Amino acid sequence: MPATDVVSPVPWNDVNFLIVTDVHSWIAGHRHPDHTLALDADYGHVLSLHERLAEVAAARGCDLFLVQNGDLNDGTGFSRTPPAVLVPLLQRMPFDALTTGNHELYENENIDYLAQPGGFIDSWNGSFITSNTLDAATGEHLGSSHKLLVGRTSRVLAFGFL
Repeated sequence: MPATDVVSPVPWNDVNFLIVTDVHSWIAGHRHPDHTLALDADYGHVLSLHERLAEVAAARGCDLFLVQNGDLNDGTGFSRTPPAVLVPLLQRMPFDALTTGNHELYENENIDYLAQPGGFIDSWNGSFITSNTLDAATGEHLGSSHKLLVGRTSRVLAFGFL
């Protein structure tokens, strides 16, 4: 079935965002008793949805940005301290922008691991945005203070607030 048939109920605008938030390392998904099974998803579903929506966005001549809103860890065994198993899996997702959540900051060892030179935050080449979250030791932003997302037809200035 063509992607346009699958996502026809999705409202489209010139600029569109697919936002993932509060996954808490449940990258394989998990059942939620408060909603239908159809709403349970894993990162494979998210990636597939993003790919299909990106096809539709391209066909419509509009922009789609994939954003990770934080709270990446602190939920399953994938997020052990430090989250060394989780990080390579997350780095395979095509996020346009990411930010930190409070759960990344609970353990110094976690944030030190994510912020190490050449590590997770650096791997996003400026797309990990922490506008109001500073490294206590250096006073510097953990990631970038902002990011200009450039699409086919739009430019969006993004900030990441905790």
